[in-house]
Amino acid sequence: MVQVAKNTVDCWAISMPRAVGRSGCAGSAVSFLILQWLLREATSIIPGQKTLSLFLHASTRRLLRWIQAKLAVRDSLDHIASKECTVSVVRFDIVDSLGHITLTSPPNNFVSARFNTDLAAAVHDASDSNIRALLVRAEGPNFSVGPAVDEWAGKSYSWFRTFIAEITNTYRAIEALEIPVVTAIRGQTVGGGLELALSADFIVAADNTVMWCAEVTGGQLPLAGGYQRLASLIGPSAARRMVMLGEPTPVITIPTVADYIVPDDQLDDTALRLATRLSRGPTRSYAAAKSVLKAWSAGGISAADKLMLDLTIGLFHTEDSRKSLDALLGALARGEQPATGHVSPGITFTGR
Repeated sequence: MVQVAKNTVDCWAISMPRAVGRSGCAGSAVSFLILQWLLREATSIIPGQKTLSLFLHASTRRLLRWIQAKLAVRDSLDHIASKECTVSVVRFDIVDSLGHITLTSPPNNFVSARFNTDLAAAVHDASDSNIRALLVRAEGPNFSVGPAVDEWAGKSYSWFRTFIAEITNTYRAIEALEIPVVTAIRGQTVGGGLELALSADFIVAADNTVMWCAEVTGGQLPLAGGYQRLASLIGPSAARRMVMLGEPTPVITIPTVADYIVPDDQLDDTALRLATRLSRGPTRSYAAAKSVLKAWSAGGISAADKLMLDLTIGLFHTEDSRKSLDALLGALARGEQPATGHVSPGITFTGR
């Protein structure tokens, strides 16, 4: 009888680790409860067999310790995996008066549901901060290769409509910021990634940038405003070719889509210098300039003319305007030539 019981416990000692390894934490928990019961019952399994009871008690306790250790390791790994699953794919940082939104899932920087959630949060943080300009860039060789189409499988029409609406709202929120937005792009800039770039006020592109409205290859069209924004920058004919023919288009063949096209190794510095310059400029003036351009985009010159005074006349009373006027009058009084260029000596714009 003692030998039979010993063989039974030995089988448990061999098979339990294997079972736990296969079944994970759920299996471990069940086995743990069984062994707890066995430990409580060990002294009464075979009345009068004290040696057997002690043997079962010691063997079961060893198994319990092993299961507890296994569960602790599994819980730790689950916690780590959970944290990894929540790592953001978009980061927002502030350096001085310049905000930075960075796409952080190279080399593809897919436009996924997680991407939109994180980007929306980053834009909200940017809007709620005191930054005076925003730089949008991406880690890796590509700005964004476009949608994470693997997420779309099995989804409903309503899910897809809401997903696109949310992305569109985020891009429009970028356009609605009252500060200048600069986007630095390189490599593949595709689909929703291209539409993100087109939401900026200034585009700085590496000369290796390839823009691609790939949606037509899947029977769709750009859904977040890319078509009309391309048309406004490169003309309807070029935009039509990109959207309806789905042709990958090197940025050097449509130079008007970007404000600056530079060698790839100069992209980051060029974009940063531009964004930094804007972050130190007359922020209120920039906001008014954006509003006037929106009026023109919506209704042409006549619409912009009608709103011009309402949008701009208040600048006369801003702190930055008064400082500039005082500096100009001082230079004239001293018989000096007024300063030219984007930086006026002795003037530090505050954005107020």
